[in-house]
This record gives sequence, C-alpha cells and structure tokens, in this order.
Amino acid sequence: MDDMNNHRRVLTILLGSVLTLMGCAQTPPDVQASLPLMGGISAPNYVELPKNMSNALLNNQKVVAASNGQAFSVSESYFSALGIECRQLTSIEGKPIITSSVCLIDNAWVNIGGTENGEDMHLSEVRAGGETQ
Repeated sequence: MDDMNNHRRVLTILLGSVLTLMGCAQTPPDVQASLPLMGGISAPNYVELPKNMSNALLNNQKVVAASNGQAFSVSESYFSALGIECRQLTSIEGKPIITSSVCLIDNAWVNIGGTENGEDMHLSEVRAGGETQ
C-alpha cells in the first residue's frame, strides 16, 4: 500500500512538472501596440528661456527673474520619464500664482508649460505685475 502511494505521488509530481514545463515552452501571442512609442523632444517645439533666466538655472540659482522683473523660486532638479533634466518655477510674490516647468533640451532651457491659478499658461504670456496676456 505504501508502495502504491509513493508511486502515485511520484507520478503526480512528474505529471505536474511536465505540464508546467509545457506551459513555459509556448510562445505568447503577438501583440500589436495601439499607441506609437513616445519619441524624443526637441527644443524647437518649445520657447527658449531668456539668457538671464537660462544662465541662472545653469548656475543652480534658487531664484530667477523673468524679463518683466517677476521673481520665481526654482525647485531642485528632477528627471522626466524621457531622462530630461527639468525644474519647476513658482512665482514668489504677487497674484496670480504662476508655476511653470522648464527643461534642459538640446543644451537650452525651454519652457514646456505651466499654470496660472490652475489654468494652463506659458511664461512668455506673463506681463509686469503677474498679469497674463
């Protein structure tokens, strides 16, 4: 009787192993992507920051000033999903509160967009006093 149970146990283990290996040996079905892979980003698609702001970012300054004199605090560097170095700019004073993301693309700091009190805007739209065009 003991011999019979051992024989069944060995047969069960052997059969389970064979079925497992058969499942691993099959190739998965071909999958077609419904969305294209994301390509790289090039600077011509975005507005380049003025030289004074770009130089301040390159020198790791914590505060930069726009051409209208408005000051922005600069976040620590972070890297986007594409591996691009970026920083967040946030207006220091005045209303409305403006935030914008800038990234180093093709050796130039470019503005990739931002928000004014939660609404989409661009740093180039900022006028003196924090008003947008």
